[in-house]
Amino acid sequence: MRTMIQRGELGDIFTVRGSYLQDWLFYDTDYNWRVDPELSGPSRAIADIGSHLLDLIQFVTTLKITEVLSDFGTMHPIRKKPLEVRETYTKEKIEAIEYEEKSIETEDYAS
Repeated sequence: MRTMIQRGELGDIFTVRGSYLQDWLFYDTDYNWRVDPELSGPSRAIADIGSHLLDLIQFVTTLKITEVLSDFGTMHPIRKKPLEVRETYTKEKIEAIEYEEKSIETEDYAS
């Protein structure tokens, strides 16, 4: 696609949309350092996983991104942080028997 764009086969590019679908952090019992802004920063959907999409867009289009427009949302404003170490990536829903409720200040998704 990068070659097609460089050859002008797709015409002028005015906007690019991308998506990344995942079910990680789907449940309120899913917890990871990424949901803590003191450890991961103030943004998750854009600054964490979204940064890879933005990098790919700039590489493929050879254009510099000048604006990003998005609506943010948080699926679980309160998450259950396990008091003991739990596996982050798993196929099974992990039930946190002993946990503390943590307010989530970063976005789960951006659309």
